[in-house]
Amino acid sequence: MVTWIALFRGINVGGNNILPMAKLKSDLESLKLKNVRTYIQSGNAIFDSSAKTASSLTKNIARRIEEQHGFRPHLLIFNRKDLLTA
Repeated sequence: MVTWIALFRGINVGGNNILPMAKLKSDLESLKLKNVRTYIQSGNAIFDSSAKTASSLTKNIARRIEEQHGFRPHLLIFNRKDLLTA
């Protein structure tokens, strides 16, 4: 398992793209992501996954949120190693 960090852009800002963190956590867990944690209302999340690429995670997460909440979020996903070297 790899630890990943997801940084969402433009959710819960100015009354638009509302996504409660409990629902985000549930959505991520429904994708079989493990140890999901969220940080404040900004939409940042940390989780573990056996996924090999950030690209596959990004597509799956964005699709799930669009299906469940009616908007497709912009997000960046890094593994822990890449974030620490940035």
